[in-house]
Amino acid sequence: MTNWFSGHWEFAYDTTTYINCEVFIPSYSGSPLTGGSIILDIFANDAISGHTASFQVCDASITTGTLQVGSLSCLTAQTFTTTSTAYSRSTLTFNLSAVLTSKSILVVKIGVSPTGTSPTANLIVLPHFAI
Repeated sequence: MTNWFSGHWEFAYDTTTYINCEVFIPSYSGSPLTGGSIILDIFANDAISGHTASFQVCDASITTGTLQVGSLSCLTAQTFTTTSTAYSRSTLTFNLSAVLTSKSILVVKIGVSPTGTSPTANLIVLPHFAI
């Protein structure tokens, strides 16, 4: 990235960890929104194909005046696999289970854990929210 800077998260390649993020759903009229997705673009400076890590997304929607969401609903984990090209882009798509309503807050937990032979470099993750 020589001509722009991208906000992203870096996960240590051999560690189980997670990040949390929130997305505010603006005011709108109509039915609750369904079918949203969290899309993860993942890169690693690892030029050995077949190294893997497991990613999982959990979500919940805050619709009242509290930030307590109780438990999050976790989606099926997906595997990121390196290729023989360093920084090769891999995309994982997770379809959200939360129903989004006007002025709600979507809470998302993105977790990663090593599987098989872990990548040999940190994992760069750019999460995207799509409706």
